[in-house]
Amino acid sequence: MIRVVVVEHGIGDLGVAPGRALRDAGHEVVHAGPEERPDRVVACVVQEDADVLLVALGAEDPGGRAAVFLDALRMLLDRAGAGDVLVVETRGAAGVAARVAAALAAPPRDVPG
Repeated sequence: MIRVVVVEHGIGDLGVAPGRALRDAGHEVVHAGPEERPDRVVACVVQEDADVLLVALGAEDPGGRAAVFLDALRMLLDRAGAGDVLVVETRGAAGVAARVAAALAAPPRDVPG
């Protein structure tokens, strides 16, 4: 079973529908709620021993805050020894379970060191 931590970055219950879609597809889902601090998200991912971090984003992103947030998450996951956690971003529930399954089945990507 794949364990997924769902976190919301933005206003509203952005992670509820994607979390339900993943749960209905048979994944174990931990809904961490809204969080603006990447260090807290990473602490949750490590504590829960997650395979996937799903970041539910708002429809609009003024100033590119989501990209900065995602970059910080990836950097902090690497520092915490959790660089193998798959980070998936979504702006809705449509197709999220299939995207997570496909990403996990794909061969590892070469990451420049």
